[in-house]
Amino acid sequence: MDEQTQLKDSILAQAHEKGRKLLEEAKETILKEETAQEERLIQDKLNQRSEQLKRIQRQLQRETQQIENKKRQSTLVTKQRVLKDLFADAYEAMVAWPLEKEMQFVDAVLERYQGQVVTLTFGAVSAAKFDSAALERLKQRSQLKQALSCRLRRLMTTISTVIWWIPFGSKKAIRWQPAFSQMKRTRRLQ
Repeated sequence: MDEQTQLKDSILAQAHEKGRKLLEEAKETILKEETAQEERLIQDKLNQRSEQLKRIQRQLQRETQQIENKKRQSTLVTKQRVLKDLFADAYEAMVAWPLEKEMQFVDAVLERYQGQVVTLTFGAVSAAKFDSAALERLKQRSQLKQALSCRLRRLMTTISTVIWWIPFGSKKAIRWQPAFSQMKRTRRLQ
């Protein structure tokens, strides 16, 4: 019986050892699965929070943009109101101008377009102020200024041509020589 008992004990010991190994393997498998599941849950929660943060940031951006747009709109409305008032005041002041002041203003505007063909059309208020004599004076002033401007340009062209052609040997050329030398140097550099 000893042999049977030993065999029985040996089989039982092997079974216990096998059971313990299987139990340890099962525990390790369960632990690994539990850890993996925990990591998946943590990752899912992180992803959900990340998506929530992105949604909140997008909403915040939209609201910030809306606030900025409202500020711009408010500023624009204020600027438009100020400009409207300013132009209304300027219009009232210009309507009250006497004829001479209005002629000075038109002269100043026409000076900007010297040498160009200009068609001048008056509005109802200005047309009522200008009679035919005033229009004739305005036309004469404009023609006189154009003639003077044209003569001045011809005179400047003539002077520059004379300065260019003064020979180096004459006493007058000594005064103009540095300017001529400077022009010559500039031409060489170009």
